[in-house]
This record gives sequence, C-alpha cells and structure tokens, in this order.
Amino acid sequence: MVMRILRMKKFWKLAAFVALAAIPLIILGKKKVDEKGLVPESGDESDIFDRELSAD
Repeated sequence: MVMRILRMKKFWKLAAFVALAAIPLIILGKKKVDEKGLVPESGDESDIFDRELSAD
C-alpha cells in the first residue's frame, strides 16, 4: 500500500512538472507574428530586390 502511494506521488509530481514546463511553450505559440517585418516593402533598405547588385 505504501509503495502504491509513493508511485502515485511520483506520478503527480511528474505530471505537475510537465504541465509547468508546457506553459511557456503555449505562450510562445500564441504570440502573434509581426507581419510587417516578414515581407519587405518597396523602398525598404532590407529589400534586396530594390538594391542594385553590381560589381562596380
């Protein structure tokens, strides 16, 4: 009986640890991606297609 209680205690400790470890992953998954930074706009310095690519 005592061994069964100890196994259950160990199980619930592990379950609580997994739940706590999952919280940051859930928060990161729900963050909205800044769509403005993903696609370069015309005239933006990071847009490699607007820059002249010459060897001069």
